[in-house]
Amino acid sequence: MDADALRRWFGKTWPSEPVAENRAWFKLFKETENDPAVHYLHREFLFARDFAGLAAIFLVVFGAAAAFTMRLPSVLGLYIGFLILQFWLARHAAATYGNRLVCTVLARIAASLPDKARKSRKASSRPQVA
Repeated sequence: MDADALRRWFGKTWPSEPVAENRAWFKLFKETENDPAVHYLHREFLFARDFAGLAAIFLVVFGAAAAFTMRLPSVLGLYIGFLILQFWLARHAAATYGNRLVCTVLARIAASLPDKARKSRKASSRPQVA
């Protein structure tokens, strides 16, 4: 990803407020969502995010149920430890896929910039992201 080209291309038009920044990001995402790499990462991110949510529910529900049904504290601790590990791994996978999705979208946008925008500070037609 050519971060310098992106900075030159967007310049000071990139918003700093969260709502406007989210709107700008969504516009960039929509421009590249049909790209196979972006589509794949978006699907994987959504799956990992949903699985992390399920793992959190499993931790609460099955952890509470196990606390009432398991007699040995060591088995209970091991079981809850595995539920925590499952949640942590799923959350980490979701965060990783989210970061990869953002980087891939920005890389595709940077690769699609005209050569003049990559080399010159004066890009003639900047997109309106705000």
